[in-house]
Formats: sequence, structure tokens, C-alpha cells
Amino acid sequence: MKAHCLMHVPFEGPGYIGDWFASRGAGLKFWKLYEEMAFPRVEDVDFLLVMGGPMNIYEYDRYPWLEPEKNLIGTCIREKKKVLGICLGAQLLADVLGERVFPNSEKEIGWFPVRGRDSLFPESYLPFHWHGETFNLPAGAVNLASSEICSNQAFSHGNNVLALQFHLEVTPALVEGLLDHVAGDLEPGPFVQGREEIIGGLVNAGANRKILHTVLETFSRDI
Repeated sequence: MKAHCLMHVPFEGPGYIGDWFASRGAGLKFWKLYEEMAFPRVEDVDFLLVMGGPMNIYEYDRYPWLEPEKNLIGTCIREKKKVLGICLGAQLLADVLGERVFPNSEKEIGWFPVRGRDSLFPESYLPFHWHGETFNLPAGAVNLASSEICSNQAFSHGNNVLALQFHLEVTPALVEGLLDHVAGDLEPGPFVQGREEIIGGLVNAGANRKILHTVLETFSRDI
């Protein structure tokens, strides 16, 4: 499997997603857009992983890689490559599929329950969140999960697109990285946890890793 990972900042890597690829003998090739605006050739992609980041998906002036990244994502979708988007990556998928991304009514940062709407996920689980924006469900997409404050937490589109607004992939190191680099997001709010509560919530990481690996196994079955 030729798998490629687009990263937007150094502190939002694939975490337990990388573990899954390694266990299958399929290493991820990393494209660090914060260092160099370079992308894989579509013909070299079986699986495209689009990670998160603190930027807005419409900040073309500040992040010149956004437009070519969206073009690559759109081509991969049309060519029936597997595309998985996490957080910012999910927002990019929604945008490429024709829907807008906009501020949610509240920021959602910390460990908050999600309700599964499809057999791909459990009925209820406790993933990690770090987002202030959301999106409408693209035409033809299937809503896979929702939370109290965010109705579109995950969606699939056909059998080759999967978008997750939440984070099942976070390791302790990834959580520490977010707390170190974007702690300014932790403004008081009904769905914003503090540093200590966030660190304490890492007890959920093992269960989330199992859910994630089951999802990846199912999603990639026909590659």
C-alpha cells in the first residue's frame, strides 16, 4: 500500500494511525507542508492521510499550500483513492466536496462523548477534540457521528472518503504538543477542558486506539 501523510504543523502527526500502517508493513511517506510545498503524484497514492492544524482552510495568503492541497485531495477523491481527513483534514474534505466550513457555536476542546450513527463506530465513545469550526454535511455523504455541540463529527462519502473531526489517533506526546503550542485556545467555555483534565483524559487513549485500528482495517479493506 502506497500511503502518504500531509502534515500542516509538526505537532499534529498521525500518532496511532502511524502505528497501524507500521503493523501492516506499509510505511507512511510524510509531506511536511510547513517546511516545503511539495505533494505526492496522484498515481503514486493508494491512501492519502490529511492531518490537522490550527489554521483556517481559507487562509490562502498565509498558507499558499492550501489551494494545491485541495486540488490534490479533489483529484484523489475522483480517482477513487482512499482519503482520510482528521480535524482540519476533515474540514478540507468537506470543502472539496462542496460544503462550507464555519465557526461552531462553541469550541470543543478535550474529551467529550460522541454518538456513533453507523456500524463503523461504537454507539458511544470518548475521543479527543480540539476544534472551533465545523461544516455542513456534503451532498451524498453519510453522517457517522455527532456530539452534543457538533452534529457533524464524522462522515463517509462513497467507499473511499472518511472524515473525522475528532481525534482517535492522539498519543500522550501529541496531546502534550497541542498543549505546548496552542494552549491559547483553552479559553473558558462549556466544552473546553483545562490542561489537567485533558492530561487526565489520556486514560481513554488505549480504547480509542482500538476503535481507530478497527476503523482503518474496515476502511482500507479493498485496497
